Order: sequence, then C-alpha cells, then structure tokens
Amino acid sequence: MIAKNTRCRLCGSTELALFLDLGDQPPANRYCKKDEWLRQPEPMYPLRVYFCNDCNLVQLLDIVSKEEIFSHYLFLSSGAGNTPVHFKEYAKDLQEKFLAPGDFVVEIGGNDGVLLAELKDVKTLNVEPAKNIAPVARARGIETIADFWTADLARTIKKEYGPAKVILGNNSIPHIDDQIDVTTGVKELLADDGIYVVQAHYLGYIFDTLGYGDIYHEHLSYFAIRPLIDFYKKFGLNIFDYQFVPWQGVSIRMFMGPASRYPQGQNVTALAEEEIQRGYAQLKTYQDLAQKIERSKNKLVSTLHDLKSSGARIAAYGAAAKGMPILNYAGITNSLIDFCVDDLPEKQGLSTPLSHLPIVSREEARQYPVDYFLLLAWNFKDFILEKEKEFVAGGGKFIMPIGDIEVFP
Repeated sequence: MIAKNTRCRLCGSTELALFLDLGDQPPANRYCKKDEWLRQPEPMYPLRVYFCNDCNLVQLLDIVSKEEIFSHYLFLSSGAGNTPVHFKEYAKDLQEKFLAPGDFVVEIGGNDGVLLAELKDVKTLNVEPAKNIAPVARARGIETIADFWTADLARTIKKEYGPAKVILGNNSIPHIDDQIDVTTGVKELLADDGIYVVQAHYLGYIFDTLGYGDIYHEHLSYFAIRPLIDFYKKFGLNIFDYQFVPWQGVSIRMFMGPASRYPQGQNVTALAEEEIQRGYAQLKTYQDLAQKIERSKNKLVSTLHDLKSSGARIAAYGAAAKGMPILNYAGITNSLIDFCVDDLPEKQGLSTPLSHLPIVSREEARQYPVDYFLLLAWNFKDFILEKEKEFVAGGGKFIMPIGDIEVFP
C-alpha cells in the first residue's frame, strides 16, 4: 500500500533532503467506525517532507497508494464551509475570460461537480476516482468518469469528445504522484488555443501561518510557482497568469496555455523572483520552518494541558483532514479533547484517525457544552465564527491550532 520515491517527481533529481518528519500516521481522511481500531490496527505510513535541491519542489516521497486514499473519499466540496460561493465566483471568472457557448470543459478530480455545475452553455466532463462521490456528481447532472486521470484516459476522452478548451485541476493535481503522466494527458487533450488551470495550496501559506496541517499523505507536492515554470515549459506550456485566492487558507490559481500563444506573464516572473528572495530555494529555510513547527506544536500541547488542568471542557471544531496531522503529530487524544463537531453527515458517528475523537453533529454537541473549541477547520474561521455567534456570546472561545496558538475572540 506504500511505495518510496527516490527521485523528484518534477525534475528526476536524487538530491532530496528530508527536513520535516511528522511521524507515522494514518491517512488523514481515514475516519474510523466505532471501536474499529480495537479490532484491527490502523494503517500507519511515514509522513515526511523533502526538498529537492535541484528544482526546489517540496514533496512527499513515501507514497500511499491512490486506491487506499481516493477510492472512497469522505470530502464533499459542496458541503465544506463557503465552498459553493467560491466555485460560483470561480465559474463566472472562467466564463468571462475563456469560454464560449459549446466549449468543452474537463475537470480532473472534480469531486461532486460543484464547479462544473456552475458553468453555463458548455459541455462538461468530470474525472473523479472516488466511487462514492461520482454518483453524487452524476445526480447533479454532471457527466462523470469514475476513474483516475492518466494520459491514456485523456487520449480516450479526446477520441470520444474531441479536444478540451479548458482543463481544470482544483486541489487535485498536487495529489498525483506521476506529474509527467498527468501533464502529458493534459497536453494531449488540450485544444490548440486551450487553457489549463491548476489551483493548489500555496507553499507560502505554510510559511506564513505554520499551517502544517496541510501536510498529509494525499498532498504529495507543495506548490510554489518557480519550480513549475520550467516543468510546464517541457510540455510546451507557459504559465501566463496567476491569482491568489482565499480558499483552503491561501491557494494559488495558475493559468497555462500553449507557449506559441501565451508568453510567460510578467507577474509570474516577479512571483518566482519573490520566492527566491523569501528563501524558497534554500534548504536552511525549510529546516528553520521545521523548528518553528515543532515549537508551535509544543505550545499547543501545553496550552491544552493548562486549560484541561484548570477544569475547562474542550472539543474540536471541524473534522477537517488538515486537522488530523496536527492532532496526530501533537499526540492529542480524547484525554484532552472530548469530541469533534462536524456538519458533514458522512463523518458523523465516526471517529478521527489515531486520536479517536467521536465526530458528532452540532445538534448533538449542544447537549455537551464546552468552554473551548480547538478550531481544526481554521481556513473557515470567519464562516464558523459567524455560525457560532451564540457560543461566543455565552463566553465560549476558540483555540487556533497553528502559529502562535491564539485563544480568541
């Protein structure tokens, strides 16, 4: 169920340096049925982060099989925070800039089709490997192939549907180990005047927030723009524009097209130079980051112990995948946290991996009042604060699990 890379997935270099080891952990989205871990051990895999000294891609080399992680997936895009609003705005931007009636749009890992459903007067196709999610997208009216994206599949799609004007990869491309194959497939399917859009967690957000919860087994690569410029050029694609968007913390949305039509954007060159200035090309920068993450983790543990010792009741808010590496790296269990509240029905009644916190609905959580919520879904902080005004008005507080471990409001 696990393989170990010895070469960088972008440039093929063997000059790879380990800088952060978060220990052995289960996959972040592998929630347990009640007492399941007592009957059989949870699968544990190394969660270690490496830096390529040649192209500077930050990446995992211990690769959990894609079938283990994605064949049954407990994340629905339309059920997370303000996600539908995000994709509505995204779709509007795509239609205004790149699409005409009748164009063909393909999304790689389109989940339940929430973005494609917002596009009007175009043909759409979703390639979604999660067998439990593909039917949800189809029920929304989105034609969906329940399979993993490969270059071979892209060729099959082209034969049946023709070339795509727009190909989208939203928080899915960094999940794929074989970046050469995925990009080969994109180039095969893309029309001569087509656009490839990749949205992904931005590496800089981890530096800015110490948000190491974004590091888990399905996130195989951590994108800055500079390593990608030369990689995509090998396929005849230029990154001609980018945007930072307030999604999953901060994500970068990169726009690519055939080099013959789209020169590299000046703002793209400027961001690459800024990344060099920030030290993203130097191993020491990442070693310093690892030390800061260790200090943040230690402060979180001491804060929770102090609150618990004072008699406070603490629960977690949001069984988000990004919260699981934090719980697991810090060794936080139900001795410190009573339960975890989450709005997604598919997660309710299960327990978090390794930490084994029971996941309950907000309605059930109100039966067991707490003083503090550890905010595991911190990327939806403002949305959650608005939703929990009554809890805050009654004196309840939240704990930010990353950075300086702020207690607010």
